[in-house]
Amino acid sequence: MLPARMPAEPPRWPLARPDLEGFHTRGSHGQPCLLLHGFTAAPSEMRPLAEALSARGFPVTVLRLPGHGTHVDELAAVRPSDWLESAEGAMERLAPAGPVLLAGQSMGALLALLIAARRTTTVAAVAALAAPLWFADWRARTLLPVLRYSGLTRLVRFLPKAPSALSEEARRRHFTYDRFPVKGLLGLSSLMREAWRALPEVRVPLLVVHGRHDATAPPAGARLLFDRAGSDTKELVWMDKSRHVLTHDIQSGEVCARVGAFFEAVSGAGSPPASSTR
Repeated sequence: MLPARMPAEPPRWPLARPDLEGFHTRGSHGQPCLLLHGFTAAPSEMRPLAEALSARGFPVTVLRLPGHGTHVDELAAVRPSDWLESAEGAMERLAPAGPVLLAGQSMGALLALLIAARRTTTVAAVAALAAPLWFADWRARTLLPVLRYSGLTRLVRFLPKAPSALSEEARRRHFTYDRFPVKGLLGLSSLMREAWRALPEVRVPLLVVHGRHDATAPPAGARLLFDRAGSDTKELVWMDKSRHVLTHDIQSGEVCARVGAFFEAVSGAGSPPASSTR
């Protein structure tokens, strides 16, 4: 009799770089902060903001979302529910220390908004950076529905990326995969729709930050997001020189300062900002 075949173990993907794991910094005071990076990126994307918040005394946790920071093949096998469950799990671990201040870049902003809509008692505020409500690239808007409903995802697994608009120095610090997994893009598209539907249920203080020159998440979406959100206290801030990756682009310092001041105001170091647009 032939021996029974043991089921193959799922591949264990090592980090692409040692600095791409999630991390935590202790704070001297203040509410816990949870930072969520974007699609195809890694925790390194949020490091400038984490350092700025830590300097203000906040305890900061930066989560590595499933499928990120390793190999693009792993991301191709991940479901959008895995990202949300991972982020919500991190929220649960931080919640005993007090309501959590959430900040997300791009897809991370969508996750933060969804969590705020679902967990109204454990989220103190949300800073949504470069949140996409639809794809700026018309090719993605045209091709993805065809791939979703035709079954061609078995044949077309990846799509190329445009060259990064970041400076060479910023590109060295900011990790991202060199191509998009199609299944991941379809999952991201689903998250966009879910976040749009959930926006009226977001009632915590909200800061929306968006680059005027964002060629990934259309700037028009920032205004729609701001208007649709149910928060009484909300602010829309434009970065006039910036593109998509706000935490590493030319106005990174200003972005981090805005988020830090917003979190300080919400957590009691000052008065929460009135609803406004800048």
